[in-house]
Amino acid sequence: MGVDLRTGKVTAYRRIPDEYNEVEGISPDGKWALVESSREQGGGPERQNSRYIDIWRLGLGSDGTDFVRLTRWGDHEGYKASNPVVSHDGKRIAFQSARNDEPAGVGHGIFILSP
Repeated sequence: MGVDLRTGKVTAYRRIPDEYNEVEGISPDGKWALVESSREQGGGPERQNSRYIDIWRLGLGSDGTDFVRLTRWGDHEGYKASNPVVSHDGKRIAFQSARNDEPAGVGHGIFILSP
């Protein structure tokens, strides 16, 4: 969801039943955001929560279909990628490696992803 602070207009950028999505960072130009998402984690609704996530890029001008997976930590049992941030020039992201059985915020290394 997004809110235009000038007008108060609320926009739902992506709303998929049983899919966990949490925006963590936005590009400097405001055209896309980094999202922690459970999409493609398999196993049905029981795996569609914050324990099974990877980092995705969501185009904010789309209807939620411009959604690109950037990490594949969730392909490895017990792991997730989380807490992404965007560099000031929008060319790199930093995120942490985490275990999905630990509390939110606990991490095991910071990684940089660039084109």
